[in-house]
Amino acid sequence: MEKTETEKQLEAENTALKQQLSAHQAEKSAQAAKVAHDANVAFAESLINEARLAPAGQAVMVALLDALSGKEQALTFSEGSKTQPLVDAVKSLFTSATPLVDFSQRAVPGRGNTPQNSLTFSERASDPDALHQQAMALKTRESIPYEAAVKRCLSGESYV
Repeated sequence: MEKTETEKQLEAENTALKQQLSAHQAEKSAQAAKVAHDANVAFAESLINEARLAPAGQAVMVALLDALSGKEQALTFSEGSKTQPLVDAVKSLFTSATPLVDFSQRAVPGRGNTPQNSLTFSERASDPDALHQQAMALKTRESIPYEAAVKRCLSGESYV
């Protein structure tokens, strides 16, 4: 049972087409992996910008997400009746995490250590040497730092 010339040509063409198909599939999967990697890098950077991840953890986060999203059979996580891909569960865990640093404003307007008057240095003390002398005397008398003495002299609390 020898193969005819036509059968040999068909087999050679079939082998060539199989090679082209596998090369195309490899290229397509490499492109999908690059897109997923870029998305994982962007996600890790957004966590860093929101202070939910320390900058030192970016490489680990990207590697973890790449490993979880690179599987052909996606790993799933089930909690109660909810089932989701494990990569999505990790992302939602970090997205809902408490920020490492809270950048929100905590001061209450009208409270705090605000100066009673807003006189500038030039308005309060016309003679810097006199201010220096007063601050040095207050510093020596009350054993306080020079900066505190200057502030008290500027605010009019020096009693010199």
